[in-house]
Order: sequence, then structure tokens, then C-alpha cells
Amino acid sequence: MMSAGGFTIHPVASRKRTCILRLLLGFAALLALLIVAVVWLSFIRHPLPRLGSTGPEPAPPAWWENPPPITDTEASYVQYLSSVTWQLPRERWMEHWNVGGQQHGVFSIRYQAAFAGYAFAALGMRIPACPAITGAGLRSAIDHLLERRAWAYVSGYWKDKPWFPDPVSEENIMYSGHLLQLVVMYEAMTGDDRYRTQGFDFVWDEKTRIHYTTLTLAEAIVRQMRRNACGGVACEPGLVFLPCNNHPQLALLLLEKLGLGNWSAERRKWETWALDSYAALLGQGGIRLAYYLPARAFIPAGHPGLDGWSLLWYHPWASDAGHAASIWQETARRVDWSVYARRADAAAPPPEQASACCLALALPLPTVASFLYPAAVACGDAKHAELLRQWLDRYYAMNFNGMAFLNCSNEYRIGATANVTIAELVRHGSNLRHLVHRPLPRDYFKGPLISELEPADTRVYQAWRRGKDLIVEFDSPGPVRLLLANVAAVQSVSEVAGWQFDHRVLSLPGHGRRLVTIKTVSGELSEMSDGSSR
Repeated sequence: MMSAGGFTIHPVASRKRTCILRLLLGFAALLALLIVAVVWLSFIRHPLPRLGSTGPEPAPPAWWENPPPITDTEASYVQYLSSVTWQLPRERWMEHWNVGGQQHGVFSIRYQAAFAGYAFAALGMRIPACPAITGAGLRSAIDHLLERRAWAYVSGYWKDKPWFPDPVSEENIMYSGHLLQLVVMYEAMTGDDRYRTQGFDFVWDEKTRIHYTTLTLAEAIVRQMRRNACGGVACEPGLVFLPCNNHPQLALLLLEKLGLGNWSAERRKWETWALDSYAALLGQGGIRLAYYLPARAFIPAGHPGLDGWSLLWYHPWASDAGHAASIWQETARRVDWSVYARRADAAAPPPEQASACCLALALPLPTVASFLYPAAVACGDAKHAELLRQWLDRYYAMNFNGMAFLNCSNEYRIGATANVTIAELVRHGSNLRHLVHRPLPRDYFKGPLISELEPADTRVYQAWRRGKDLIVEFDSPGPVRLLLANVAAVQSVSEVAGWQFDHRVLSLPGHGRRLVTIKTVSGELSEMSDGSSR
């Protein structure tokens, strides 16, 4: 112990203070280095892993000819989605659609409705001759997006902008991209061009009504693709997310395949830039969260849910089918699969993970899994797809009154269930890349089709054509009525006695599950046909 100027100095205490100071300085230096590293990572572009060119891709098959039947599991999921979309009267929407709060998160209406609509498009690949269900589901999704409540959040982002309250004129691709994909898929899967020829309105108030068509919406989005150096369009002001930009690109390619334009230059520009830039070096995902246009900087971390969302919808329009699978391999390497495996024998669902970084990334586990599952299927990773399917089935899949859904938070339930439905449909034959690259021929809609059916909750397992014959498999507790388009008369209905055809309506008595062949005659409507003696 020493004394100086009346103060007593303890050597041990002095050394402790020195050590603490050095430790604090060390932590400060390390933190400074980490900040520098993160800043450096934010400004440097990192390429995503991808295969070299695999050469010309075989032409997609005519998938509408004898597609695989719908499975019971798929039918149960579709039954639930139908019950909360096209079968749900508008006055009851809030029973299921009171989600999203300020409409800023993944649980927002625009995402829940869009995912449901995409599930109906995937369903349509398996029952192409029954646009009654496919079209109804897609129209309902579009109606939900057009409802003011789904896009009123624009006042929080762009209230002071000259285009306000137009929700699609600038940025907001997190909304406009989904709307474009839905209206294009609707025309592709039903032959109904109402959104392209008649258009649709955004109604802000009694005095403000903004009109668009499919093609004017597309041009509003493309204008920004051309203007922005990266070729992408922002969601929130300035932030360009890779998953959101997949939806307009898919829609534009589908429009091309329908003979309604050519946006190949915009597609190449964005794909090239994104593949050269979005690789994440932090986090459990392989794709960076976002690019901030004003600063030309990235949020460097990745998230597995974002990867699943991105790759499922990149795969259909990618210039090479192998690119998405190659990126998925990096995603699969980073995901903590033990989350979905280590509790395989536990009776209770695993606890939700707390966010370790920012609350925006704290998606519920079943929601993350619902994004990963269809992406794993689309990218050919059967091992992890099965792991995710079993985990979701064990803890969250619920069956009630013939309907299947994920029993997770109400805010995520519709969207997560829709994603799992897409996974099941793709797993059993609905190839979304084939849908985009070879949509239904426009002449297909001149042949026999089921344009309406009663009762509305009739399960349809098959609906396709062999020549002019309709092959239909359905299950109903009672008689079924099918409204047939482009049919003048019905010659016969196999396996059914007592059928009747009158003014386009085919009435089929009986109940239960039945597979029938309906022999039709095209042309002008004839008088009533009677199959009672057949």
C-alpha cells in the first residue's frame, strides 16, 4: 500500500481497474471491427451460388392432359382455403381476415390472400377443366387485395408523395407484384380476360377512384425496373427485397407466354444483378434480406423463411431451372434442421423461438417451415421436404369437418396453410415452372368446362378432358349439379343412372365418391337430355 498527496493507493485495486479498462477497450475495438466488417459486407456485392448453363431446357409437357388426381390431403387443405375465401360471404370476412394490424408484416392481408390465390392456381393444374374452383379462389384473392383495408398502409409510407393514394404507381412491389401475379394467373387458368380488358379500381374514398388494367399495372412496374440500376422495384421506400421481385417477373413471363408482350430485357437485367449481389454471409439464410437503393447498401444477413419464399417463386421464371436448386443447397447448409428433428418424439409443439436480433425476423416456427417446405419440394430436396412435412403434420396439421389447416396463430394461419397446400400440390404433380412456361392454350377454353358446381363444397379430385369427353371425379353427400360451358348436349354419363342435362346444367343424382366420363356435344345448346334409361 502506498500513500501520495494524502490518498491511499491499493496496488491490487489499481491493477483491477487497469484490467477492466483494457477489457472495455478491447471490447470497444472488437465492436468497432465488427461494425466495419458489417458495413463492408453491406456495400460489397456477393454472388449467389448457381449452376452453369445446363443447355436448352426440354419443352414443358401438355400438363392439362391426364394430370394426376388430387389426393385426400390436398383436397382437405383446399376445402379449408375455399371456406375462408370464395365460399365466405363478404360480411363474414373479419371472422378470418382480421389480420395484419398496420399491414406491415408477413401476416398482412396482401400476403395471406396472395398465397391462397397461388394455391388455387396450383390446384388448377390438376383440375384444368374445372375453372369453377380455380377461378373462384383466384377472384377471391384479388378481391381481398383490392379491398382498401389491404393497402391503406400506403398513407404511412407515401402520404406526402404526388402519386398518393395510388398503391401501385411507385414502389410498394410487396403489394403490386402480388396483384399482378394474381390477375395474370387468373386469366391464364380461366381464359377470362376481365382484368385486362375491363380493369379494376382502387377506391380510396368517395372522391378518389384509381383505375388500372392488367397491362397498365404491368407498365407501372416495368417503368421502375427500367429506371432503377439494379432492375428491381422497392417495397417499403428504397428497400428492394428479392422475394417480392419474383412475383412481377413471374407474371411478366406468363404474360409473354400468353402472347401479350415481351419483357425479356427487364427479366435479364434483374436476374443478372440479383444473382451477382444477394448472397448472405450472415444468418441462417443464404439470401440477403434487402438492398437499400439510396445508399446502395445491403442488409447483409439472411433468413431461412425469406429463402424459402424467394426460391419457390424464383424457380418458375428462372433463366435456368437449376439456379434455384443450386441456391437452395446453400440455404439447406445454413438452416438449423435440428429445430425440426430433435423433438420428433415429443408430444407437445416446440416453443416458439425468441428473436435474437430484431423482432421483424421473429416469424413463428410453423410459418418459417411453411415457406421452406414448398421450396424444398420445388428444388428437388426430398429429404428436407419430408422432414418438414412430418414435423408440420405432427405438431400443427389439424383436421376438422373434412378440412385441413395449420393450427398456428390466426394472423399466419391462412398464408401458412396456403404454402403447405402449394407444397402438397407441387409434390404430387403441379409443376409451377410448367404453368408459367406453357400455360393452357387459349383454345382450351373453347372446349367443355365446368364453370359452376353445386353444392359449392363438392370435392373435385379430377376434372380434365379426353377429346370432348370430360373426366370428372368428385365426392359429395348428395346430388351434384354441374354448369357446363361450351356444351350443347350430353350423350352419356358413365356409372350414373338418372342424370339430366337441361340448359347447360348437368344434374347427377346419388351421393359419395364417383369417377365419371361425360360424353359431350359441342355447339349450340339443344333441348334437355335425359339419361334416366342409360
